[in-house]
Amino acid sequence: MFEITDDFLIQAGFGSLEGEQREQMRRKVTQDVERRISDRITSDLSERQTAELEQLMETKDTEYIRQIAERVKPGYVESEEFHTMRQNATSQGISEDDILRNYVVFHWYAAQGLDIIEIVQTSMNEVMAHLQRAFNAARAAID
Repeated sequence: MFEITDDFLIQAGFGSLEGEQREQMRRKVTQDVERRISDRITSDLSERQTAELEQLMETKDTEYIRQIAERVKPGYVESEEFHTMRQNATSQGISEDDILRNYVVFHWYAAQGLDIIEIVQTSMNEVMAHLQRAFNAARAAID
């Protein structure tokens, strides 16, 4: 869904980190962004919707996922969008089940009126601003 890149870490003020320290920071920032995304999504969902999303994310039942796919995106199997996603994901070694789950979850969000792209971008921007403030405050304390 998103990736915390070296450029993101550099822009946040952590360009001097190397090796394991950089990877630790990347993991922490990724967790921060994921938490914000999750909080924002669940705050906009009813209990029923939250339960359905949790089931969709956790189930191993491919037939259930296909049923949700047909409900939120009828005819998805023939869509160019699905074929393109499948082609790109398969070339990255992503399993067929995970490809379908990701596709369904993305469209499930849209069916619930959630703009997941905006949610991810806003969450990343908030984390970036927080990191920059923390970095600048630490530098000011040293200077």
